[in-house]
Amino acid sequence: DTYGEPKRCLRPSEYRRIEILDSAHLLFWGSRDRVWLNRLSFPCVGLRPRATLRFDLVTDRICHLDSVTAIEESFRFWRRASATCGLGEFEPIAVEQANALKAALDR
Repeated sequence: DTYGEPKRCLRPSEYRRIEILDSAHLLFWGSRDRVWLNRLSFPCVGLRPRATLRFDLVTDRICHLDSVTAIEESFRFWRRASATCGLGEFEPIAVEQANALKAALDR
């Protein structure tokens, strides 16, 4: 499954957390060392690693072409949308690949 075909959708039970890597990449971390890389449809200016994500879903799953909005706290009193992005497909990758990608993007 790690090197399988990209998936168009993920069920909520398939992932436990989502990590924003940069303005173009999200990692969906699942159980049993499953990780999916989502390359956004286009670079999403304003998407930052500490943002909270709100998904605008068409079905009960997160799917390719669904929209995600990044919400950021400002001055610890109010929240604002900083970016709205389109999701790409969910590409299964190994945990080692996910960690290497994170390290490369941190540089």
